[in-house]
Amino acid sequence: MSVFLMADLADLAEDLIDRERIASVQRVRENVLREVILRMHVVVCRNCEEVTSLGQAFCDSYCRDDFEKFQHLSRIKGRAV
Repeated sequence: MSVFLMADLADLAEDLIDRERIASVQRVRENVLREVILRMHVVVCRNCEEVTSLGQAFCDSYCRDDFEKFQHLSRIKGRAV
């Protein structure tokens, strides 16, 4: 019975490793895409990183307000970004 348990644990560990590899590749792809967008002089929102129109730092007023609130709280805590 313990042999089956060990095999199940090994299968679970292998599945977790595979999922982490896939997630890692996706993160790398997203970072590369973000770099390509920045090199093309396309601006991304400073809060949510969505692509915005040229010259706009935020995609909408909600993101702007959220970012400003975060900045304010960071300054209060002494960790301004």
